[in-house]
Amino acid sequence: MLLCIFLFNFTQAQVDRETVFTWNKDGYASSSVRIQVYEADVKATRGKTHVVVVQEIAENNGVSGLEDARYLAAALAEKYNLAVEATLFVHVIGAFTFEGGKGKKGFMFGTGYRQQENGRLTTPSWRLVSIEDLVEYTDRQYRVALAR
Repeated sequence: MLLCIFLFNFTQAQVDRETVFTWNKDGYASSSVRIQVYEADVKATRGKTHVVVVQEIAENNGVSGLEDARYLAAALAEKYNLAVEATLFVHVIGAFTFEGGKGKKGFMFGTGYRQQENGRLTTPSWRLVSIEDLVEYTDRQYRVALAR
């Protein structure tokens, strides 16, 4: 019985942290990305506690997650109760995310933010991230997502 309760709670937590996230900023068309939230390997991420993977999707009718990265980081941090400065945001883009797109490789850009005294986030600091890096940053949990 206890095992059933544990598995139910685990399944519920997984669903809540892997979803399509939609936002509407400044009255433009609704934008959507697929997100996955992971606890980070703090050694691999140099002290970050969470990794948020933001993947572009073909169904997005608005601006890209990359274009709205700063706004998206603040919105996701608020929704999932994350400290934005302790979270690594990884944006995944590539032809494979779009209907009819060819190829399995894409680009991953990691970004970090700092919160200014006025509460706004600084301009992101970008760097190229490999799939191997992402697997390490998520303490090997990202492999589960690749298998789907």
